[in-house]
Amino acid sequence: MRQVKEKEEPVKKVLSLVGNGEQLVDLFGRWQTEPFENKLRDDGSLPKNEYGNYELFVGELPEGVVYINLPSLPRLCKKLGIDYVEAVTGNLRIKVEVF
Repeated sequence: MRQVKEKEEPVKKVLSLVGNGEQLVDLFGRWQTEPFENKLRDDGSLPKNEYGNYELFVGELPEGVVYINLPSLPRLCKKLGIDYVEAVTGNLRIKVEVF
């Protein structure tokens, strides 16, 4: 998995094939990317997406992080005032037909 380097501009913008085809998608070349690294923020916390989850795509968890799969754990952490992040571990697959 790769991530776009900082301050890189897209090589091209194209219309999305998903949905109604009116949304523009940025395209980047391989030379504009670097290997993805799972790492903690400077303050030691896990980065959260806009939904408050940690996205785990590929690779290992950052050092010092443990994945615990217990359905009642978020409720317990909230009750005890412990900072936690729910992990998104699955992939959403969308069937796209191109004519």
